[in-house]
Amino acid sequence: MIRLNIIVEGDAEERFVNEVLSPHFGGFGITTSASKVVTSGRRGNAAAQGGGRRYGHWKDDLSSWIKSQGRDQSVWFTTMLDYYGLGAFVDEFPGYRETAGERRANDRVAKLESAWANDLNFERFIPYLQIHEFETLLLVRCDVLKDIFIEQSSAVDDLLAEVRNTGKTPEEINDGKATAPSKRIINHLAAYKVRKASAGPLAAAKIGLPALRQACPHFNAWISQIESLTS
Repeated sequence: MIRLNIIVEGDAEERFVNEVLSPHFGGFGITTSASKVVTSGRRGNAAAQGGGRRYGHWKDDLSSWIKSQGRDQSVWFTTMLDYYGLGAFVDEFPGYRETAGERRANDRVAKLESAWANDLNFERFIPYLQIHEFETLLLVRCDVLKDIFIEQSSAVDDLLAEVRNTGKTPEEINDGKATAPSKRIINHLAAYKVRKASAGPLAAAKIGLPALRQACPHFNAWISQIESLTS
């Protein structure tokens, strides 16, 4: 049995892992534990967890968790943290400058993850950056938001048309301050901003893991890598 510890960005990601990914990985003999990244203080203090705009927060939290559980060979560690906004980090993310010339987000993120793995230097760590953020997954089939925001069906139609008009796959839709996936959703559905923690995971569950994997190659590669831990 593999035990997988997943450090996530916030409440929406934590619920997505617990409600969608954990049951799936359970079928592969993998038990998961999701926890929001500690940004100040100690793990277990809810006010000190979630987000973080320093690479040091992510590294320190992972290192602490690895130190406490990493001697157990059945324990693995991974992340579900946003690629969006890495450039705003107070302290630079490993490989950030070196990969600045990469035009495709998928290519750049793969190199950033590799640099991150080298920096952490722990063999049972699977680095994963969500391109560009959790809401990327919802753009796979944002029409399911109609089931959640029932009275705003026309607003969802407008969002759907906008996504289609980009001509891009969900992971290619960019990370600009006004055009990142979450910003696009909130622009049409203002209520999503305050209901993200519940509406986001619910919408992702309605879309279904198979559809999410088919539309998001980088996300799919992460899931496949975890599945292979027990093969």
